[in-house]
Amino acid sequence: MTHVARQSEYALRQEQQPSLANLKHLLDAETHYVYGKILDPSRRYTGDVVAVAVYGDAFGKTELVDIMHNARVGTHYGLNVPLAHGQPVRLLVLSDENKNGQFDINEVVGARRLEQKQRQGAQRVVRNIDIELSDAESIGIPEPIPVERTPERKTSIFFPGGAIRSLDDPVFDREVATLGVYDPAAFSEKAPTMFYALEEEIFYKIPVVFVHGMGGTPREFEPLLDRLDRRRFKFFFFYYPSGESLPKLAELFHGIFLSGDAVGQNPLIPTVIVAHSMGGVIVREALNLLPAPTPQSAPLHFISMASPLAGHPSAASGEEHSLIVLPAWRSLNPSSDFITRLYRRPLPPTTTYRLLYAYRNDGIVRFGENSDGVVPLSSQLRPEAQAESSLQRGFDTTHTGILSDERALTFLVDDIEGVRTRYPPDHMAWFFKGGFVVRGMNSHDRIVKYAIETIGQYLRALALGDIAPIDAFQRHFVDVANGRTPPTYELEKAWLEFVENNPNPLNAGR
Repeated sequence: MTHVARQSEYALRQEQQPSLANLKHLLDAETHYVYGKILDPSRRYTGDVVAVAVYGDAFGKTELVDIMHNARVGTHYGLNVPLAHGQPVRLLVLSDENKNGQFDINEVVGARRLEQKQRQGAQRVVRNIDIELSDAESIGIPEPIPVERTPERKTSIFFPGGAIRSLDDPVFDREVATLGVYDPAAFSEKAPTMFYALEEEIFYKIPVVFVHGMGGTPREFEPLLDRLDRRRFKFFFFYYPSGESLPKLAELFHGIFLSGDAVGQNPLIPTVIVAHSMGGVIVREALNLLPAPTPQSAPLHFISMASPLAGHPSAASGEEHSLIVLPAWRSLNPSSDFITRLYRRPLPPTTTYRLLYAYRNDGIVRFGENSDGVVPLSSQLRPEAQAESSLQRGFDTTHTGILSDERALTFLVDDIEGVRTRYPPDHMAWFFKGGFVVRGMNSHDRIVKYAIETIGQYLRALALGDIAPIDAFQRHFVDVANGRTPPTYELEKAWLEFVENNPNPLNAGR
């Protein structure tokens, strides 16, 4: 009832004092999730922490609609934007140039207009709205914005500001997850990128992407994380407002994790996706959005757990009788167009699929068909899902119990640990040896210096012929390292400078 009352307050406020900032909180409002990258061709702001804000004029006043604090230059941002009344909005990148603790009106370092015509489909997701940085300027922001002070966290070269967190971080609290069910806009203010990781990018590790269900959080996967080999796997989380419409969430998942827009992909490294409950439905729809595979497509290994693949009857009931109707319920209605068309495309041939289901109902009173206490067994075992799976496995546990069930965990660990990269074993052995300490070299991009620090031994082995190159890029690198051709890529230039300044580490063991 608290959330019903809050929606009523939003509706009343919108009648009396309409604003875009309030409109985005209404469950039936037409809002768009906008994301892109913050680009800095001049490298003037490299490593800076900035904010990305959206301003609109739809109701006769310039207002701050949404803001992402602690964004990082070179990575992606995310904003929740109502595109209403045909009015454009302005996306602004703000930097506290004078270090006075606030973003002043003359501290806009990047700007872009977003027109209503830039909407991209019924999913209400607007992708690849990149913002290029320039000199600071004044564009008439109504008032300064205080810089948000957040706890010190590990910074990332590759990921958005605040993306690297431990699972005990407050953002993963159950209260925040519940906010995502009933007030997706408020959730998005706390977790705007919907992407989280436990550590910095390590190039050779296999990404395992975890997708929770309705009202869930990444913490639910901790029993599994504790058993996987951290030397071989890196963990990503799609942490999303689970009351949102599933087509919208599926497009966001595709954009962040599958398209290469936000998280880079390597055709030699597969991606593992582990999705529980409603998360499995989101991922299956995201796979519908993939283009036809090419030789550069990374393999996918998809595992769904206790997922309502044929929808959920309670969603239909909630849509018909509840005081507030969640967009997710409309999607999960078994008769919805979304569920009906979920299997309109076959899985890509580069995808392997494991279907896990649960069948214990601990309820004292049981009505209807067999279930895991939440999702009917017939929905978990939708015939089209069975047909496209390469393996099905049932567990005598409940809907949430499957996340910690000993037999399910043993199966999951064995299955995931069986996934391998396309790098030969001798290449992987050199990856595990690490890299070198890099000092100076300030003229080079931080990413290439990071590569020498983390996989320098691998680069050394390539250069000295201890391992054979496996693609055109590596063959060119070897030719450059041995003086047979001039450098083309930034990594090659950085490697030559490193070798010139640090000959001893390279000759060790020779």
